[in-house]
This record gives sequence, structure tokens and C-alpha cells, in this order.
Amino acid sequence: MRVLLDEMMSSKLARELVGHEVSTVQREGWASLANGRLLDAIDSLFDVFITMDKGMRHQQHVTGRPFGIIEVRARSNAIRALQPAALRILAAIDTIQPGEIMTVGVVDGAGDPDAALA
Repeated sequence: MRVLLDEMMSSKLARELVGHEVSTVQREGWASLANGRLLDAIDSLFDVFITMDKGMRHQQHVTGRPFGIIEVRARSNAIRALQPAALRILAAIDTIQPGEIMTVGVVDGAGDPDAALA
């Protein structure tokens, strides 16, 4: 799959996404684009967009887009905070459908992804 990491995601996450062609918003030259224009730019170039922007699902029209969006929930965008979710992100990449939004969180010891964020 062709995967794009949002500018707030650690670019080091790309190393964890083995088997996928990963780029970043910065590498594509889209760092200055607002969310709506960014989604338009992504349209046919990527299969999956990975972000930590919780508001995107409410602020932007994503249904009908030819790519899926994975919203990652973690304490920070540092790679050490994202690595525990790497296997769940990979699973989401493999199952997400175009126009779909999936949320993947870092799971604490009790198994509750939201507890890790409290």
C-alpha cells in the first residue's frame, strides 16, 4: 500500500511500516496545505493517510475519498509513543477501505486504548 504520514506524525514511524511504500507530507511538499486541500492532493496518489488529527473526521468530508484515514491516538507523536501501536497500525493498513476512517490507539496494560491517554 502507498501510505502517507501527516506532518505531525514522526517520520521514524515509516521504518515500522514494513512492506508498504511510505512517504510524508513534508517529503511531498504539502506541509503548508490546510486539511481540505491536503486531502484533495492525496486523492489518487496514496491508499492510506495516517494522522493524529482527531478533528479531521469532523472537519473534513472523507467519505467517498479513494483512500482510507487512520487516526492514531497516543500520548505524543514521538516514535517511542507510537511504536507500541505499530502492529495495530499495520493491521489497519491491511484492512482499511477507501473512504473509511479507523482509530488505532496505544493500549495500556489493561487493554483499553483510551486509558493510555488519560
